[in-house]
Amino acid sequence: MSSLKTKELYTSIVDEMIKIASNIEYPNEKAEILKKTIKDYELLIPVVGEFSAGKSTFLNSFIGRKVLSVAVTPETAVATELRYSSEEYAEVLIDKGESLDSKRIPIADISKVQKDWRCIRLYLNSENLKKIEPLVMVDMPGFDSPRDDHNRAIASYLNRGVHYVVLTSVDSGTVTASMKRQIQDIQNMGRTCSFFVSKANLRNEEDVKDVCAEVQEQVEDILGESVEVKPLYKDAGAELKKLVDSIDPEKLFSKVFKDALLQLIDELNSTVMTKIAALKSDREKNKSAIRDMQDALDKLLRKRDRMIAEAKNNHFEDDIDSITSAAGNAINSEIDRLVDMAMHGSSSEVISQEMNSIVRSAVIPAVNTVAKNITEKISSNFQMELQEYQKTFNLFDNPELVAKVGSATAHLGDMAKVAINGISTAAKTAASKTGLNAAYKAIAGAIGIASNVFAPVVEIVLLFLPEILGLLFGSISKKKQEQEQRQNIRNQILNTIPRMKRDLRSKIEPELQKQNEAAINAISEQFNERVKDLADNIQKANETLENNADVVEKMQKLESAKVELNQLKDKV
Repeated sequence: MSSLKTKELYTSIVDEMIKIASNIEYPNEKAEILKKTIKDYELLIPVVGEFSAGKSTFLNSFIGRKVLSVAVTPETAVATELRYSSEEYAEVLIDKGESLDSKRIPIADISKVQKDWRCIRLYLNSENLKKIEPLVMVDMPGFDSPRDDHNRAIASYLNRGVHYVVLTSVDSGTVTASMKRQIQDIQNMGRTCSFFVSKANLRNEEDVKDVCAEVQEQVEDILGESVEVKPLYKDAGAELKKLVDSIDPEKLFSKVFKDALLQLIDELNSTVMTKIAALKSDREKNKSAIRDMQDALDKLLRKRDRMIAEAKNNHFEDDIDSITSAAGNAINSEIDRLVDMAMHGSSSEVISQEMNSIVRSAVIPAVNTVAKNITEKISSNFQMELQEYQKTFNLFDNPELVAKVGSATAHLGDMAKVAINGISTAAKTAASKTGLNAAYKAIAGAIGIASNVFAPVVEIVLLFLPEILGLLFGSISKKKQEQEQRQNIRNQILNTIPRMKRDLRSKIEPELQKQNEAAINAISEQFNERVKDLADNIQKANETLENNADVVEKMQKLESAKVELNQLKDKV
């Protein structure tokens, strides 16, 4: 695949923005950070399914040789990202508590999974991997992997994946309950999927056709929309090639960056309009506006401090109730099936994993709802602080400043609308080394990273669940009558729900307080940055007036910049 035209277009647009900003003497560090992010960004395509669904075989066929082990056990499974490189090697990301370290290892050692490995990045000299850049295929652990780390991977890739490939083995012949929940998780996060029935060569053509029809009907019932389910035979890699040709990475890339780019163009255009208005105004009005903006900044700062102080005393009882109730209700709704699993010989570990999956699907949308409500409330509070300055915003051609920042920040808690899970490490490093941390934070908010402030709440729940659910079941005496056994198991599950909710509450509350404070700071920065920018532009325009500089020449440059920015907006 040739270089993405959208990527080239967006890079050229950002270059033009940087040039325009330079011409009007405006430091546009955010554009520099966005350019680096666009350059480094990859589109992750996780391949998911239950254990032994054929994911590794599928990807080996695409790569062109056996690299991924098909004998990996559920206990050793870890997400593996596949990237092109002429020099072949493997890199593992290692959990160091507060951060992730990377280490190169021989490709032969990727099966020697360690407990602290979070993912493997496999760099291979494969023509197919080269052709699909910047798409990156990810071999995910099975849905039913018992590793606690898998929960972390699920939470991580639900945010980072831009499209999912979902496999159902022909042996399974149906969409299992755990797979149904995984598909719902993907849908809850606003992601799209392609569906395949794997190992089709193990059945006759008529059976494969029936399984595909069954899976298609079930998936359509889950998603509420039409889908196509295709069979995978021995040459499964050919089907992946067709998929790559059909999902259009240009559209995926545009979806990730379009809003961020338009927002930056709009911000630069607002700067231009402010400068023009200030140069047309008189110096005293400008000074008055600067005082207003400084007063607004002070009010925002005081409001932020008050909100943070209040948040520390907020126990979020209603919000935590909604999350823990979702977990408890989900288990309760599946209790008969869980009892059946136990009665048919499933181990406590298997049942705990199934309960983990049940709770995860309930918790993700519940946390998302809480996060949206919290960020909308925070944004609304900051907007109210700025209402009295609307006249000043109007005078300097920024009538929609509060509304636009408010609209953007109100959605920062909606994890389903996350476009970019994080800015590239390279961009972060560059920002740090060049002293552009402020710009980094601003652009991070602009492109949606702040919407991830509540993701750790989900992760806390997911990683904590095995600790609780693993204690659910005692031994089941085979001497008891079946009905007594069923009631005993049922009681164990029901009796554990209150404890699970209680323990989840103790874990969630401090995390929710911490993430709420992070949201206040993130949203405050967005309002603060725009108001400060407005004040700075008025101040610089006033300095031009006071120094009797060439106002006419500056006005001409600004008018030209306005035209150029409108042209750039049409290109996005």
